[in-house]
Amino acid sequence: MAPINYSKHCGACHLLQFDTKKRFTEGVPHGKQPREIHEFLMNKYQAHIANHPADLRTMPMPDQNLTGKPASPLAQNLSPPQWVDEQVAEAEKILWRKTCNQCHTLSFPKGASLPEVAPPSIPVKWMVHAAFDHNAHRMMTCTSCHAGNNANATNSMNLTALSSNDYATACTQARTQVNLNNLGGSNVLAAPLQQVTHPV
Repeated sequence: MAPINYSKHCGACHLLQFDTKKRFTEGVPHGKQPREIHEFLMNKYQAHIANHPADLRTMPMPDQNLTGKPASPLAQNLSPPQWVDEQVAEAEKILWRKTCNQCHTLSFPKGASLPEVAPPSIPVKWMVHAAFDHNAHRMMTCTSCHAGNNANATNSMNLTALSSNDYATACTQARTQVNLNNLGGSNVLAAPLQQVTHPV
């Protein structure tokens, strides 16, 4: 089993969105450190408020204004830097406490404005004690799993490097062994396949 890759395995569902008002269709970039995410958010909100200055007039608790009446005198006109700081703080609260925290380990050092993200540790081989059995794949061709019949292909699958001839021989022996086992034959599988270690 190959290591998890965000863009291939996670991105379709985990969009990394950060704005509760859905003013942006894209999420924050994955694989970046908190400082880079902070700069990304600052740039996004600065560009937004430059094109939508009416958003500077805000209500302290807009979700509770259900009357439809004009904004009360409690509404405040923020400066662009104030507005951007408020929006970034709200977005980072969502990211650090929920979105990023779902998959990553974040720590919050005392006095730091941004969290620290522990490096991910994704194993290449998940089941270290598992033993692979070609017998379960007897209905498939070798190239269904092993792309090609050369040493480079075997290395990419974490197999013992074999020459083209050795690879073809080992593959043939494996399939012969499967057929003999099914017929009650003896074990004629030669050494090359015994060296094979599959990532599981």
